[in-house]
Amino acid sequence: MREFFKSKYFKWGMVLFTPLAMVALLVIFLLRMGFFVSGLGALWGAMAPFIYGGIIAYILRPIYNACRSFFEKKLIQIGVKKQSRAVLLSRIISVLIALALLLTVVVGLFMAVIPQLVESTYELVTKVPAYSDHFMETVNNMEFIKPEWRRLIAENWDTIMKRVYVWRDATLMPYLQELLVKISAGLVDMAHTVFNLFIGLIVCVYILLSKSTFTAQSKKLLYSIFSTENANTVLDGFRFVDRVFSGFVSGNVIDSAVVGLITFVVMSIFHWPYPLLIAALVGVTNLIPFFGPFIGAIPSVVLIFSENPLQALYFLIFIVVLQQFDGNVLKPKIYGQAVDLPSFWTLFAILVGGSLFGIPGLLLGVPVFTVIYTFVSWLIDRRLVKKSLSEDTTDYFRLDRINARTGEAEYLSEDFMKERKRRNKEEKKIRQALKKEQASIPMKASLFHQGKPLEEILREKGLDEDEIELVENQIEGLVKELEENADDQDQ
Repeated sequence: MREFFKSKYFKWGMVLFTPLAMVALLVIFLLRMGFFVSGLGALWGAMAPFIYGGIIAYILRPIYNACRSFFEKKLIQIGVKKQSRAVLLSRIISVLIALALLLTVVVGLFMAVIPQLVESTYELVTKVPAYSDHFMETVNNMEFIKPEWRRLIAENWDTIMKRVYVWRDATLMPYLQELLVKISAGLVDMAHTVFNLFIGLIVCVYILLSKSTFTAQSKKLLYSIFSTENANTVLDGFRFVDRVFSGFVSGNVIDSAVVGLITFVVMSIFHWPYPLLIAALVGVTNLIPFFGPFIGAIPSVVLIFSENPLQALYFLIFIVVLQQFDGNVLKPKIYGQAVDLPSFWTLFAILVGGSLFGIPGLLLGVPVFTVIYTFVSWLIDRRLVKKSLSEDTTDYFRLDRINARTGEAEYLSEDFMKERKRRNKEEKKIRQALKKEQASIPMKASLFHQGKPLEEILREKGLDEDEIELVENQIEGLVKELEENADDQDQ
C-alpha cells in the first residue's frame, strides 16, 4: 500500500483530482450559499458571548496586568506566605477592579450623556423660533456688520426660517417618530445583545483569571505542530500583532479620554453650552483616526450655534487648535512606535476599512493594515536577503538595473538623468511641431511646403539626423493611418 501512495499513478491522480474537487466544492458552495450564510449566522450567535468576552478581556488586560503585579507584591509584603495564594488573590482583586472601572465609565457616560442628548434634541425641535430671534438679536448687536448687510440678512432670514419650519414638520418629526418605532421594534434584539454582553462579562472574568494557562497551552500547541524555528517565528509574529493592537487600542482610548477631558474643562471655563454632551461626543469620535475630529466637530458646532453663533466660532477655533496639539504632540507621546504607518497607507486603511466593515473598519483599519504592511515588508526583506540584495529602500531610488551575472547594482548617473531630460524636452518640441503641422495642413500634400521636402524643412529648424528620422517615421505612420481611414470611408 505504501508503494502505491509513492507511485507516479497516485501522484498524477492527485494532480487531476485536486482541481476537480476544488471546483466541485466551489459549485456546491455557490449553490448552497444561503445554507452556509445561515450556518455562519448561527455560529456567530453561538460564539457571540465568547467574542464579546474576548474583546472586553483584551481591552481590560493592561489594567488587569498593572493591578495584578501591584497587589501580588503588596500581599506578599503584608504576610501572605504562600506564593500561589498571593497570585490567586491578586488575580481576583485585579479582575474586580477592572470590571468595576469598566462599568463605572460605561454607566456614567450613559447617565450623563443620554438625558442631555434628549434634552438638547427637544430644545432644537421646539425652540427654533427662540433661536431665530436670538440670532437676529446677535446680528444687530454686532457693530462690525454694516447696516446694508443687516438689512440683507433680515430680508432673507424669514424665508430661510420658513424653509426650516417646513423641513422640521415634514421631515424631521416623521423621522423621529419612525426612529422611535424602530427602537421599540428592536428592543428584542437589543435585549439579546445586552444578554450576550452580560454573558461576555462572565467569559471575560474566566479569560482574565486563566490568561496564563491559555497562553501556555497555545505555546504548547504551536511547538507540537511546527518546527522549533517556525514556532519561534509564529510567536514573534503574534507578539508583534499584540503590541500593535494593544498599543493602538489603549493609546487611542487614553488619547480620546484626554481630548474629551480638555474639551470639557475649556467649555466649562468659558461657559459654552452643552459641555458634557459635546466633550463626550468629541472624545468618542476621536477614536476614529483622521476623520473622527471632523465627525465630532460638525454636530458640536451646530449645537453651540443654536445657542450662540459667536461662541460656535470660538469653539471651532478651539477644536482646530486642540486637534493640532493632539496630532503633533499628544498622540506621538502616547502611541510611541506602536503604529508606525505612512500617512498615505493610514488614509488608505481608514477608507477601505470603513467601506468594507463600517464602524469597526474605521476603528481597527489602521492596526490591521499595519500588521499586513509589516508582514508584507518582512516577506520582501526575507526574499531579498536570500538573493543577497539590499533591504534598504533608499538603495533603489536611482537604481537602473542589477547585473544578473555579477549581482552588482547599476545606478543612474547625473549625466544620464540630464541627458534623459534633454531628450524628453526635444521629443516634446518635435511632437508639438508635428501637431501644428498636422493642424495647419491636414491633407497628405501638407507634408511638403510648395514642393520643398519635409527633411529640408526640419533641417532648417535645427534638428539633427536622428530627430529628423524620428519625425519622418511618425509622419509615415500617420500617413498610413490616414490612407486606411480614407479607404474605409470609400468602402
